[in-house]
Amino acid sequence: MKAFSKVLTLTSIVAGLTASVSLQAQEPQSVGDMSSYFEPGKSFVGDDLPQQADLQSSGYVGDLKALGGYVGDLALIEPTDHSTPLPITESYSSAPTYSAPVARRGSVGKAMTRSPESWLSAELLLWFPEDRTSPLLVASANAGEIPLPGQPGYTELFGGSIDSGLQPGFRADAGRYFADGQLGLGARLWFLTGADESFAAGGTSGRSLGLRFFDTSANAENAFLVLLDPNLDGRLSVESELDIVASELYAKALFMEGSDYRVELVGGYSYFNIEDSLSINSSRTNTVTGRVVDVRDRFEATNNFHGGQIGFQTSIHKGPISLTSLTKVHMGNMRQLVNINGAGQRRFLGVPGVETFDTGLYTVGTEGRARQNEFAFAPEANFKLGYRMRNYVNFTVGYSFIYWNRVALSGDQFDGLVDQSRFQNPLAPPPQLPTVKDRGFFVHGIDFGVTIDY
Repeated sequence: MKAFSKVLTLTSIVAGLTASVSLQAQEPQSVGDMSSYFEPGKSFVGDDLPQQADLQSSGYVGDLKALGGYVGDLALIEPTDHSTPLPITESYSSAPTYSAPVARRGSVGKAMTRSPESWLSAELLLWFPEDRTSPLLVASANAGEIPLPGQPGYTELFGGSIDSGLQPGFRADAGRYFADGQLGLGARLWFLTGADESFAAGGTSGRSLGLRFFDTSANAENAFLVLLDPNLDGRLSVESELDIVASELYAKALFMEGSDYRVELVGGYSYFNIEDSLSINSSRTNTVTGRVVDVRDRFEATNNFHGGQIGFQTSIHKGPISLTSLTKVHMGNMRQLVNINGAGQRRFLGVPGVETFDTGLYTVGTEGRARQNEFAFAPEANFKLGYRMRNYVNFTVGYSFIYWNRVALSGDQFDGLVDQSRFQNPLAPPPQLPTVKDRGFFVHGIDFGVTIDY
């Protein structure tokens, strides 16, 4: 919720600034009704206008018509003495010309569609990460029963599938057009953080509680007990965390355009950082002997993608309504790092001295760090529906989807198989280095944003 509040506050500030900028920076797009008269051969102050013009070849914007001395929707052009209309120097069968000054391109008629030189957008992301997986970790049963399948009151509490639900994030995009709108350069940054899922229990709950595993030394299901009335009292916590950060530097080149659409070719550099971790902490006290056992397991997976991107951005406008799609694919190297470690200790209540061991429950036999580099690709699609509230301000709502084909996640780095003969055994052989396991992973969701273009 802290991350959600920060993002929502930042988005509110940007939206407030938007209104202020738009009111101060708006420029009129057309000249309204012109009621003044002017003399033949003279022009308006500040306009560099020709004395003669061919209405059919001068490229007017808007509804300009040459009918009986009228130009577009302008009133009859007359000399300052209001005596006679200006003469038409050619017949209607050919393009008529006028001795009166002619307005410049885009200065009369209907308002032109403005082509922005720069853009700045801020979006609140409400996305759903794909469910992550892990072995079944926590289970419970009725008081006095071992939490194993088939026992009275057996219930699975955490693991198998980890659903983070709706997660907030933020995305910003800024850039500028060059070469009369033919080329644009921009940068984009977005993040999705706080995708956490956790479980915690302890004390005298009236039920047994334990960490599930398959004991390879006994070839049977087993559990590391944390609560078992009346002999064991303890606590247990599991926490899964996912964070994603992305940045892009890109160029946009005009591919085709029309009066109400624009298609651009997009290409550039992409970076993604995907970090996932799973921590398991347990402590139990034997109420008869006073012996305390603390065990900790931690699995971390970090993915860093460096590569290129290519795709298309299409914008369609109809009045104040706009529809924009951005489809592209990122291709490059995914550098994956997996770090697995565990630790524990044993002691007796009221007795000095602590015995430590360098392994956890699930990390027995596989501890250390492993790296690998894999070619990866990530297709991405963004769709936005916009409504222009001001000349410079556009409010949008959209949908985004991104898929990575090679991502290492923490829950995939172990399988719940434990050789209990090596657990808490200082004479056990040293653990083997882990191997990196990866799979496909996606995020998707709704975007709410505001864009300022000027």
